[in-house]
Amino acid sequence: QQSAIDEAVAEAEKLVLWPPEFTEFPPLREHRVLGEFTPILESELSIGEVHRGRALTATTISRPAARDSTITVIAEDESGAAFRAVLHYHPFGGSIAIAERQLPCGTRLCIKEPYLQESAQANLAVCCAHPDNVTVGAPARTESVDLRQLLEEKRFSEALALADSKLESAGDDAVHLMRADAMAGLGQFREAARSLLSLRTADSAERAKQMMQWVKESEQGKYDFLSLHTANAGGSDNRFPCVSYRNPHAEVRRTPDKGNGMFATQSLSAGELVVGEKAECILYSSELVGKPVVTAPGWSGDVGDALLSQRLMQNLSGQAGRLDLLLGMSRGTHEASADGDAAPCVLLSQVVQANRHMASAPWEGPPRGTGLWPTASKLNHACDANCSWHTVGDMFFIRCQRNIAAGEELTLSYINGTVSLDTRKEVLKSRHGFICGCGLCKEQDAGVASGKRQYEAVCRKIQACESKKKVDPHEALKLQTTAFETLEAPEYCSLHNAQLEHAMAACHRAFELRKEDVLKKWMEAARCAFQLHYGSHPGVFELYAKERGMAQLFAQYSTK
Repeated sequence: QQSAIDEAVAEAEKLVLWPPEFTEFPPLREHRVLGEFTPILESELSIGEVHRGRALTATTISRPAARDSTITVIAEDESGAAFRAVLHYHPFGGSIAIAERQLPCGTRLCIKEPYLQESAQANLAVCCAHPDNVTVGAPARTESVDLRQLLEEKRFSEALALADSKLESAGDDAVHLMRADAMAGLGQFREAARSLLSLRTADSAERAKQMMQWVKESEQGKYDFLSLHTANAGGSDNRFPCVSYRNPHAEVRRTPDKGNGMFATQSLSAGELVVGEKAECILYSSELVGKPVVTAPGWSGDVGDALLSQRLMQNLSGQAGRLDLLLGMSRGTHEASADGDAAPCVLLSQVVQANRHMASAPWEGPPRGTGLWPTASKLNHACDANCSWHTVGDMFFIRCQRNIAAGEELTLSYINGTVSLDTRKEVLKSRHGFICGCGLCKEQDAGVASGKRQYEAVCRKIQACESKKKVDPHEALKLQTTAFETLEAPEYCSLHNAQLEHAMAACHRAFELRKEDVLKKWMEAARCAFQLHYGSHPGVFELYAKERGMAQLFAQYSTK
C-alpha cells in the first residue's frame, strides 16, 4: 500500500504546477474564520472551479513530496476518499526534510476554497492557491524525542532539560557536549565553557575556547576583526561562527511617531561599537543563481526577498517563539493593510521586504547578498544619521560617527545620503512607506542646504576630471580636498566611508606630486575616517590599504 502511495505521489509531481489563468486568483479576503465555510467532500468538487466559501477537510496518508515552493501529498477526506493535494507557494516546499517533519502522516489539513485541477495526463489534484488558504493541524508527537533533533530544531530549552535528565542516570561525553551546545544556544556561554572544561578532553577544551570567545563578543563586542576581514577579503560567501552584541548603553524603546527606536542611555563616543549582529538569515547572490522561485498571489518583493523569506521560514521550523518575535517587526508599507491575520509566511515576507539589508563585498563593494538583522533594524532612518553600518560576511556592524549624548536617538541612513533629495524621498516612500523629516531634509526642502549642493557639484567635477585622458593631479587633489572638507559638516557624519574614499584618492595624487607633507596629512585623515567606520584595529587598515594597492606607500611614509 505504501508503495502504491509513493507511486501516486511521484505521478502527482508531474502535474503542471499551475494553470496561467489561476495565478491571478487572490488569497482569501472575505472569509477568514473556518466556521464560516461550508464543508465539501472530494467527490463533490468540479474540475477547473474554485469552490468559493467551501472547505475540504482531510488527513494525510503519505509522506510529502517537496519541490521548489510546492508540496504534494496524498490525503483522505472525511468520507475516506483518497486524493492528491498540491499545496502551492508553501514555505516548506524547498526542503523535503522540513516538509516531512511539518506534514507527517496523520496531519489534519483544511483546504479553504479548493480548486480541482486536471493535468495534461488527465491526473487530478486538489490545489491550494495560497498559504492563507490552508490550515495545518499536526498530530501529537508519539515518537521519542532525540537530543540531536532538538538541537537541530533549535529547541534549546527542551534540549537542555533532556540532557540534564540523561546525565542524572548515565551520561557520556557526547551528552555533555550536546548539553553545552544547548546552553550556548540559550546564550549561556560562560556556563557552557565551565561545563566543557570539566570534561578535560582536547575536544572539550577547544570548544570551551570558542565559548569564551563568544563571551567576549556577546558581552564586550570584542571580535577578531582582522580574521573576519581577512576571510571576507578572499571573496568567499562567509557565515562566521560569531554571536551578536549590543552596546549596554543602547536600549530599544518606543518613539512618539516612528514605532521602535534605539536610544543612548549614556553618552557614546565617535567610533564606538553599538551593534555587532549575526544575520538571522542571509542569502548570497551565488546561492540565487538558477534557483526557481514562485511567489504567491498578493506577495511582493524581488527574487532575493522571496527566497530569503522561504529560507527563513524553514530555519524557524519548530521555533514558534522566535517566529512570533520576527512577525512583531515592522512590515513597512504593508503595516496599514488589512492582512495582519494572513499566513505567517506571507507576513514574514513583508517583514523581510521592509527590514532586509544588503550584504556588501569587502570595503563597501557591490552587493553580495541580502539578509535580515533584527536588532540593526530597530534603528530608525535619518538622512543625517549619527551612526553608520557595514557588513563583513553575515555580520552587521554599527558604529557611532560622532559623540552622542545620553537620551539621543541612534539613527542609520537606509539609503545613500549623497543622492538627491527627490531620489531619497522616492526610495523611502516606495520601500518603507515614509518621508524623512530629519534636519538635512528640512533644510533641503527650505533650500538652505548649500553644503549638499556643493558636494553634488564637486562630485560631478571629480568625475569629469578623472575621466580625462590626462588627469591634472593638482586639479584632482584640489577637488578631492573640497569634497572631503564638505563632508566634515555634522549632518554628513554618517558618510565617513565616503570621506575615506576622498582621502585615499588625495593620498594617491599627493604621492604623484611628491608632496610628502601633504601625503602624510591625507594618510592620517584616511586612518581617522577608516577607524570611525571600521574600527581601530591597525591590521584591518593595513589589509584595506593592501586591497587598494597602497600598502607599500602607507608602510613607507608612516615610519618616516
